[in-house]
Amino acid sequence: MASLYGALFSGVSGLQAQTVAMGAIADNVTNINTVGYKSTDTQFQTLVTQQISRFNYTAGGVQARPRMMIENQGMLQATTNLNDVGIAGSGFFVVSPGPNTGTFLYTRAGSFQTDQNGYFVNAAGYYLQGWPLMTWDGDPSRETIKIGDDVYMRAYPTEEGVIRPILSNDMSPENLRPLNVGVLGSSAEATRNIKLSINLQGDAKVGVARRVNVPMYDSLGIGHSLSYNWTKVGSQRWDSFIDPPRGAYSIQQKSQLGKVYESSGRLDFTEKPAAGSDLKVTLNGNQWTLKFIDSASGGTANPLNQSEGDDPSDAGAPNVISIDVSSQQTLPAMIDKVARALHLATCYEARTKYKDSAAEVLAQGNVDTAQQGVTSADKALAKAKTELVIAIAATAYDASYDLTLTPADSGYNAVKKAAGDARAAAIAANPAYVAGYDLTLTPTDAGYDQAKKTAGDNVMAAVAATSVYDANYDLTLAPGAPGYDAAKKAAGDAVQPFQAAVTTAQKDLATAKTTLADAKAKLDKVKVTGSVKTVTGGKTVPATWVEAKTADQAVIMRNAFGVDMVVDTANTRNTAGKSAVLQVNPLKDDGSDVAPWTILALDLRDATIDTTALKPQDWRGAWINRNDQGKIVATNENAADYPCALWFDGSGNVMKIFGTDKEGDTDPTTNIDIAWANGSAAQSINQWLGNYGAKDGMQQLDSAFVEHYKTQDGKKFGNFQEIEISPEGIVIAKFDNGVRLPIFQIPLATFMNGNGLAAVTGNTFIDTSQSGLPTLREANSGLAGKTNQGTLEASTADIGTEFTNMITTQRAYSAATKIITTSDDMLNELVNIKR
Repeated sequence: MASLYGALFSGVSGLQAQTVAMGAIADNVTNINTVGYKSTDTQFQTLVTQQISRFNYTAGGVQARPRMMIENQGMLQATTNLNDVGIAGSGFFVVSPGPNTGTFLYTRAGSFQTDQNGYFVNAAGYYLQGWPLMTWDGDPSRETIKIGDDVYMRAYPTEEGVIRPILSNDMSPENLRPLNVGVLGSSAEATRNIKLSINLQGDAKVGVARRVNVPMYDSLGIGHSLSYNWTKVGSQRWDSFIDPPRGAYSIQQKSQLGKVYESSGRLDFTEKPAAGSDLKVTLNGNQWTLKFIDSASGGTANPLNQSEGDDPSDAGAPNVISIDVSSQQTLPAMIDKVARALHLATCYEARTKYKDSAAEVLAQGNVDTAQQGVTSADKALAKAKTELVIAIAATAYDASYDLTLTPADSGYNAVKKAAGDARAAAIAANPAYVAGYDLTLTPTDAGYDQAKKTAGDNVMAAVAATSVYDANYDLTLAPGAPGYDAAKKAAGDAVQPFQAAVTTAQKDLATAKTTLADAKAKLDKVKVTGSVKTVTGGKTVPATWVEAKTADQAVIMRNAFGVDMVVDTANTRNTAGKSAVLQVNPLKDDGSDVAPWTILALDLRDATIDTTALKPQDWRGAWINRNDQGKIVATNENAADYPCALWFDGSGNVMKIFGTDKEGDTDPTTNIDIAWANGSAAQSINQWLGNYGAKDGMQQLDSAFVEHYKTQDGKKFGNFQEIEISPEGIVIAKFDNGVRLPIFQIPLATFMNGNGLAAVTGNTFIDTSQSGLPTLREANSGLAGKTNQGTLEASTADIGTEFTNMITTQRAYSAATKIITTSDDMLNELVNIKR
């Protein structure tokens, strides 16, 4: 009886087991097209009843053990949706029922679409989670990833604007974030790298300059042009400066060592400042004020006609220069005056900074001595000329001659008569005449009287005019010779010594003037007049410290000192009280108030460095050829320590850049730093001018000036188009301006036993004690598979297999029912025995 009842219950267990198997088959068949679905395979195990006798058998039955084959790889099928992602290999996407619920599930279903807010959501409504990416800020504590040549960090900004770093091994809402492309909108990419390859003409003369314009973009995607100036300063030396672009505060070229080689600033005028406003610029530590006045209302503008090196201040107002902004002044004319004023102020400050006081005193003494020589020679010449006139007059006038004689009288002399009459008439016409007054006195002599001098000169001139003296008469003529004139001979002989004295005095004056000119030239060289060439230690670059760009309505200012230039435009305002320049004073670092802005100081050579034993890493100095004590660095442009932007070898290859060679720094990359006034972020650009000893960049060959190439990697403003997903799970946003911006990394969760996960609705799984805890990994690394964009993982269920299993399950189910019916018949027969 036990065996019979056991057989009956065994049949029942068979029905139950096959029912479970059929349920699994039903799920597999119905999910044959479900993305990422993992088929369930039903396994069976025996149920054994303990046998109490070797001669009896009690049936046990069967038990179904369905097993979902989660770790089986489904076939990847290509789709047309770029948001679809399939996994080739181990791992699961981490998803959440909401953007930031803190509940995490796992799935292989990568059929993602963006919802109305831009979040990546799959067909079941689960949100894709991962690690946001940002450009690395240099903090070594951040988790970083290198993508191409750039380094990014796993981090994101909080609502408060604080950068929140990601801890990739921590599964929490703070460290796993939803992928959202809805916040992208548009993008621009600031220029970070510039490469130049230009042939600078080898046979160009010193002083030849060439302009090169290189396009670039700021962080807002605004296009600009960097205007390079290349000037030859020696046989193999070229200098360089760059004009700040429109909308910039300042620009600096920095060496491989981070030293400031040249530094310039810019003012973009939108209109004329109003009368009563001003512009303040600190030069060499001293503040200068450009005061804007209206000459039509009584203001007096500075003429700006001072020599370079002289103080250009208004009379009685030190360090103040008045600029006319009246209606008669056009904006370009006013810009010219602003540039001239700041240039003169720079020259004056440069003279103060770089002059040699001891040498200047000596040279000034030589000038003073030479000036005294000129004064003395001029005085001697004046005296000689007066004595000459007196001598000529003496040849005609005779004080003892009787002026009453007539031509008929004995002793009459026409010349003496004319001289006496002329003298009398001149005396009558010049009442200040005093007969005994010494006409050779000069204004610096004691007893000098200007009225008596003038009267005496007039009388003498009148008498001299009557003389027969002829300066051109040949005194060598003998009596009887043709043209001989006894009277002219006598007059010439009398006057000749005085004429010789005048000639000698004229030569002496010319010599004295030449001596003075030479002394002044030597003084100019010593005292530094402020001319660019003198201040820069003989270099011709730049042509002027401050340059007017009237076509651009701008002023370019170049720093000549080892201290910052400070520019204050707080009161540079128009009649409406608005700023008249684009370069308004920026906010302070703490966001309060505004502060003046700076044009960085030049890094001048350390005067304590032994110039006879410079090391490769020693800084040669900024472009002005002066050290930090104001002394000239190198007097010869071919000297090894002469500062220049590029120094070529005999083959035309770059040997040194900003004075540094490969022994000083193996990386030839220099930097261009730009501070913007247009709202863009401060910008640092890697500047590559070529490798040392190679012709892959800048070169100097005997050919024409040729631009081989000039490249930059910035991008203008562009709109978001689509995403690209790499095998490593890097999500790259692509914009219509060509920008490719890594924004996100999709991690994959792996488990010690993926088949131990528990399935939940939505083709997702949760971890269990059988699966173990998840480990987040970068895709395509270690145990994690790789992500494939534009593909979906197909269901692992095979319809042929499932139909075959359905048939066998159906047959097994029918057989189990037969066991039950047969056992039932046998029980009926047993019951019938009683009947």
